[in-house]
Amino acid sequence: MASEQRGAHPSLLEVRLMASQKTTKDDRIWRQLRQKIKGIARAKVRVGVIGNKRHVGGISMAELAAIHEFGAPNAGIPARPFLVPTFQLKRSELVAFTEKLARKLLNESIDIEQALGLLGAWAAAAVKKTITSQMVTPRLADSAAGRRTIARKGSSVTLVDTGQLLNSITWAVEKHSK
Repeated sequence: MASEQRGAHPSLLEVRLMASQKTTKDDRIWRQLRQKIKGIARAKVRVGVIGNKRHVGGISMAELAAIHEFGAPNAGIPARPFLVPTFQLKRSELVAFTEKLARKLLNESIDIEQALGLLGAWAAAAVKKTITSQMVTPRLADSAAGRRTIARKGSSVTLVDTGQLLNSITWAVEKHSK
């Protein structure tokens, strides 16, 4: 066009010509992004004791985890939470890791199932570390009943007796199709 040769702004005639050219709207990328976001909104990862495994004592591992997390006052068992404190203590790490996964999702280097799988593995490992690092309180040695438990099991590691609870901490990705 003439304005390119002169280095000036386009003339009114050139603007009218440009405006009259038919433009097409291609929103495929936005539709794909919208579908991806819908898929992300429907997917989730569960972390903790999942499934119907039974403890040596006959109760389910999920029931045992709940007893430890919330306590059983009528049975003289104090609350020794290990799930909630993990995510409270690791909040900034969790946020940073989630942001990293979100960037990978957006640039399509991983899909939602991979991202949630990585997040679940990270979270399950963090919960197990909380249990084994002795951050769970009250500790067994803090009470007479606890000291009897130490004598019975031969260890002062809170929440670790047979190792079943620790080994039951896992994760599962749930992706809903609707």
